[in-house]
Amino acid sequence: MIPGKQYKPEDYLEMAWRRRWILVIPLVLFAATTFVYSQTLPNRYRSEATIVVIPPQVPVNMVRPAVTGTLQERLDQIRQQILSRTRLERIIQEFDLYPRERQAQLMETVVDQMRRDIGVATPKVGRRQDPGHFTVSYESENPQVAMAVAGRLASLFVRENLEGRNIRADATAQFVQSELDEALRRLQEQEARLEAFRRENIGKLPNEVQSNLAMIQTTRQELQALTDANNRDRERQITIDRTIADEVAFGGIAAAGAPVGGEAPQTAAQELAAVRAALERMQLRLKDDHPDVRTAKRRIVELEARVADEALTQPLSPGGVAVASNPADLARQKRVSSLRHEFDQLERSIANRNAQASRLQGMANDYRQRVEMAPALESQLSQLLRGYESLKGTHEKLLRTFQEAQVAANLEERQVSEQFRIIDQPQRPERPRSPDRVRMNLIGALMGLGLGFAIAGLLEYRDTSLRSEEDVLVALSLPVVALVPTMWTAEERQSDRRRRLLLIGSSAAVTVIASAAALVWKLRLLDGWIR
Repeated sequence: MIPGKQYKPEDYLEMAWRRRWILVIPLVLFAATTFVYSQTLPNRYRSEATIVVIPPQVPVNMVRPAVTGTLQERLDQIRQQILSRTRLERIIQEFDLYPRERQAQLMETVVDQMRRDIGVATPKVGRRQDPGHFTVSYESENPQVAMAVAGRLASLFVRENLEGRNIRADATAQFVQSELDEALRRLQEQEARLEAFRRENIGKLPNEVQSNLAMIQTTRQELQALTDANNRDRERQITIDRTIADEVAFGGIAAAGAPVGGEAPQTAAQELAAVRAALERMQLRLKDDHPDVRTAKRRIVELEARVADEALTQPLSPGGVAVASNPADLARQKRVSSLRHEFDQLERSIANRNAQASRLQGMANDYRQRVEMAPALESQLSQLLRGYESLKGTHEKLLRTFQEAQVAANLEERQVSEQFRIIDQPQRPERPRSPDRVRMNLIGALMGLGLGFAIAGLLEYRDTSLRSEEDVLVALSLPVVALVPTMWTAEERQSDRRRRLLLIGSSAAVTVIASAAALVWKLRLLDGWIR
């Protein structure tokens, strides 16, 4: 290109015409090569089936399904199972797929090739919406095989969805059943511990504190009543003791004044009467804290005991009647005997009340101990009750979950839950899906044309030849005196003609050879399919 020259569109057209063979040859070569390559590629047919998602027949708000999640998530899980090597190898062997590849490549490579030929597509919807259907497709060089394999894959998706839902529902029910059994076992153990605690601490529990306090109050009242009764009986015993002493003393004094043949020895009763008389005389002139007065009082107590002992040891007649010298003594002895009998009864009553009081005191102490132990037992009982309520709530929750899981499993077993159904069976494709030969040839031609323009542009950029008067003026800034045209000799014209013919012939030969090769390839493929 000439520096400083401003090129016009007609200049570029002149350049293209001047370099026309550089543009034509890459165009023809690339177009022919692309055509041959596209003709050698085998036709690939695609057959697809449409599977619709049937919603559950029972409302979801009434029975929760065992399998949840979006359709895409479930399809991904089913696809992983169906596209496993075991499944695909079985299909390859069944339909005799990829015979040439199996002879030349490893089975793992063939399985990967089949995975690439299988397509699972869902329509595009909103994020929060589930598409109501999806398609399963398969590509093959044979349209009949493509249709058969697509049908098999679609049926596998339907069956795998049904079996997978049943397996998952059963597994969910079994898992919840095991958890329910474990929760029931723990609940029963907690119930046993709670029952044992209540048996061991019966009467000591916090809910029995009020009854224990009431029993303590009742026991105290009964103890007070027994104490009052004992006090009354002891006062009565003192009165009886004094009465007996007086009776015995009176009888002794009377006996002492009776005429006898000689002086008899002084009895305890007589001595008691004498001491009492002496005490009365001393109290007239002495105070009660005087040593002689206290000594006399102690002596009176001792003599009263002796008088009582002598009265018990008086001799009886053979008929059981006390010997008395006169009727007055006999009556006095009867009164004393009656008083002693009453004294003994009072003593026995007091002993019985004391035993009863000891028993009541033990009961009161036991009730008091129960009340004192209630706070500590309340903490233990609260802990046991919290554990029991927690386990009971867990068991009830698992029981409801198990019932829901059983209902969901029944739905899957009766096939009234969500299902896949083939609404469009795969059809035998009439036209190949690939390769797109028109597009490939167009791309090849554009690539050749682009390469030709690139080469022509590079040559023009490096070419500084002056081809017109304007070029001379721009490049040299000199006026043109004369223009001398190019003079071609006959030999040069002939050489240029041969070069052009050679280029045209080469391009034509390449095109013919490529077309023939593509035709032979097609015929060979057709013969293979027919056989």
